[in-house]
Amino acid sequence: MHYNFIKQSNKRYLEELNNRWHEFPVVSNAVNIMQRTEWVINRPVFDVLDACVKNSFALGKLPINPDDIPLPPKPFDIATNKEAKTKWKREASNVYKERAKAKSKFIQVRQIQEEAKLFLDSKIKYLLPDPKSFKDVEKAAKRLISAINQGHKIAIFSDYDVDGAASGALLNNWLRDLGVPCTIYIPDRIREGFGPNITAMEKLSKTHDLIICLDCGTVAFESILAANPTDVIIVDHHLAEENLPEAFAIINPSRQDETGNFKYLCATAMVFILLVEANTQLKNDNVNAPNLLKFLDLVALATIADVAPLIGLNRAFVKQGLLVIANRTNPGLSALSDVCQLTSKPSAYDLGFLLGPRINAGGRIGNSKLGVELLIAQTEIEAELIASKLNKLNVDRREIEKKVLHEVRL
Repeated sequence: MHYNFIKQSNKRYLEELNNRWHEFPVVSNAVNIMQRTEWVINRPVFDVLDACVKNSFALGKLPINPDDIPLPPKPFDIATNKEAKTKWKREASNVYKERAKAKSKFIQVRQIQEEAKLFLDSKIKYLLPDPKSFKDVEKAAKRLISAINQGHKIAIFSDYDVDGAASGALLNNWLRDLGVPCTIYIPDRIREGFGPNITAMEKLSKTHDLIICLDCGTVAFESILAANPTDVIIVDHHLAEENLPEAFAIINPSRQDETGNFKYLCATAMVFILLVEANTQLKNDNVNAPNLLKFLDLVALATIADVAPLIGLNRAFVKQGLLVIANRTNPGLSALSDVCQLTSKPSAYDLGFLLGPRINAGGRIGNSKLGVELLIAQTEIEAELIASKLNKLNVDRREIEKKVLHEVRL
């Protein structure tokens, strides 16, 4: 059976899918379904998807709705004519088989339409899973709120890259909106290396009641143990082993016992999901919860800078986050955008190649805490000062890389 498509041109969608269609599973999935169901693809894949989204299949031959396939009329003498009854049953059996085939194709087309619609018109409300579907999220949210209510001292131990800085800033800014202070600890890349270390965890545990490790900690068995008896919550996305550290809660879409399909999320996205659950619990206790949507700029920044795939929920996070950045609600990101001389609405390119490298520069050759300090800055003066430092460090980083490359080529 052949299906032809009428091209419905939409320049923005077509250009994006034309340039990057191989990156998106929905496209490959659509191709596979079309091939399995004997569809003749006589146009580029992005045209086909665009047609799917707009429900503009050529009316020459849409997939048949099974309910529209009629049964053969019953002979008037079916009750007395055995031969006529047998013939009718045979014809009816063929119709039932045709209905089954049509139903399969009909469902597949609907799936393509729905997937393509979500892909091209990504919205968080459609794609965000129930936070409680992740292991330990509900448990961690309860512990976090308990710490807030009891006035416990909270420490954030975060990585020094963009995802670590953004996740640390997200949690810090959320707590700040609730009037809760916290300590942020970013390890030195050269002296301490990646992730929680025993010395830092022992030091934090002596003065804090709760330590939250962000973008790290999933395989830091000894360091997490060193924090006892202080509770430790880990929010990470890196690959986990079969055994996990002895932490109070470990939130990680890459845990081996996770059943969801969200391994593509970065740590900042997982912190956002944790805070969605925390907000729900606060509202259940009749407490005004912070507006999480204003923090989507940090989620978008981390998603792009961590080179997470722009599919599913990530796509929705970035789409909305870019709008938040354009509104210039975060003094740090606004100051860094000015340093980069961004005069138009920000794009994914800007996050990945202009803002991201400058935030990373602090952790690579300077003060590892500069990135998170920028993202939690509350005044323009403070933000501009840090942005200027990060920009200078990024220039230095480029010069170092250029020098090393030159020496290698000699």
